[in-house]
Amino acid sequence: MDGIVEQFKSMGSYGYFLIGFFVIMIAYYIGMTIYSKKSTENKRAKAKAWLDQHPDAAKIYIEQPKRIGRTDQFKILSVDDEAPLLIKDENKKWVFYVLPGERVLELKFFTQRPGDMYKTVSKTYGPTKQQITAEPNQNYAIFFDTKEKSFSFKRKTEI
Repeated sequence: MDGIVEQFKSMGSYGYFLIGFFVIMIAYYIGMTIYSKKSTENKRAKAKAWLDQHPDAAKIYIEQPKRIGRTDQFKILSVDDEAPLLIKDENKKWVFYVLPGERVLELKFFTQRPGDMYKTVSKTYGPTKQQITAEPNQNYAIFFDTKEKSFSFKRKTEI
């Protein structure tokens, strides 16, 4: 124990800097964890309040392709020109809710893969507006069809 104290004292002000750095990093990590939990709780509360007002809303799952060696990102930019409230459901899948009837979604898909001549090859599809028809109390999935290079919207039981 005396060796550790002597070694710390021999470091001079650098030792205090390291201790301060680690204390700040731990405090930052704790703060971000608390902020993340509060933010998630607030989003869930907003979604619950919205669902209480609109009990016949349709639930839309965002289906992400799982491909090895690629980075894919599906974004819902707007629903009827308003920002959607995205939340994770009990299965840790991203979902959002829409009112029944005709809706206009603004969508964007981004894919990135390792390249042969370049480090990465990136491709962005959209933003594009897609008109969908949602029925009350139904579950749907929206995804990007990589073969047809288009956005698809289907009832959850059809997938």
